[in-house]
Parts: sequence; C-alpha cells; structure tokens
Amino acid sequence: MAAFIIGKVIEAVMYIHSIDIIHRDLKPDNIMIMFKKDPEDMDNYSLEGDFSNKPIKNVKIIDFGLSNHVQ
Repeated sequence: MAAFIIGKVIEAVMYIHSIDIIHRDLKPDNIMIMFKKDPEDMDNYSLEGDFSNKPIKNVKIIDFGLSNHVQ
C-alpha cells in the first residue's frame, strides 16, 4: 500500500512540474489520503496482493502556500 501511495505522489509531482510549478514544502503532513469507506471498515480489505480491493480512493498533495511558478 505504501508503494501505491508513493506512486500516486510521484505522479502528482510529475504533473505539477510539467506545468512549471514547484511545491517547495512536500512532506507527509501535506499528503492527504482519501479512503473509500470509514477507516473502521479497514478490516474488510486485504492490504497485500491484489489492489483491486484497496481502501484508498485518492491521494492528494495539499498546501501550495510556498509553491512557486518557474518560468
């Protein structure tokens, strides 16, 4: 699951770099993980193997307060 999350963060950073934006404050506090259901229902999910039943809905980078547009 960690590899899935890191992969999504890398995809997001590659995208914002492609539109000439640098985040400048990327840290775990600025990564938001959205779950499909309540975290209490996590017991129903398998965290290994097939990720078709993953509990993660989306991974987002937040807090662009220190970001910079590079020209």
